[in-house]
Amino acid sequence: QSPHLTDSVKSEALAMSARLQTAKDSLAMWSSVQARFFYLEPAFAQPLRGHSVAGWFEAFRSVEQMWRHAMQRARMTFRTVLHATSQQALQTQLQKIGEDLQEIEHGVGQVLAARRAACP
Repeated sequence: QSPHLTDSVKSEALAMSARLQTAKDSLAMWSSVQARFFYLEPAFAQPLRGHSVAGWFEAFRSVEQMWRHAMQRARMTFRTVLHATSQQALQTQLQKIGEDLQEIEHGVGQVLAARRAACP
């Protein structure tokens, strides 16, 4: 066995391991964002009544556009999962969408809690 060949294979294996770990982390974030989006989507299927939730409806519509654009771009642009998950721009966009969805979920939860508290 050649030490050069062993080092070469080892460095390729380490590089692939790092790519696979990045893919795993990206797919976990992607899955989390997708789950939160699909959880909230039915609540915003139709415009909500009341001034207190109108802003959240608009915020969700904005996030929905970002989500759909990101998914369309991923489908059209990236040939493989490893390619898609290695793109920093997509990861950044998914993180932003996730944060926005979390804020929307929290805000709507507060509005609903206030409404429940106001009802006898």
